[in-house]
Amino acid sequence: MQFDPRDLSTYPFIRASCILLGVFLVGYCLHFALTLPPGSPEFVMRHIAALIVGTLLLLGTIWI
Repeated sequence: MQFDPRDLSTYPFIRASCILLGVFLVGYCLHFALTLPPGSPEFVMRHIAALIVGTLLLLGTIWI
């Protein structure tokens, strides 16, 4: 049986939690971009990864 993400949209708490997590991750990265503390490349890449994951969560929430 193939996984259909539209089945998850029948549970509103899953969609709401994805929206909240995505908004948190994108906001976290925007706050980081505005303050720009000096850091190691690993620190910067962790924020870029959080931005990518947050954006994908928000786009996935729109899709399902």
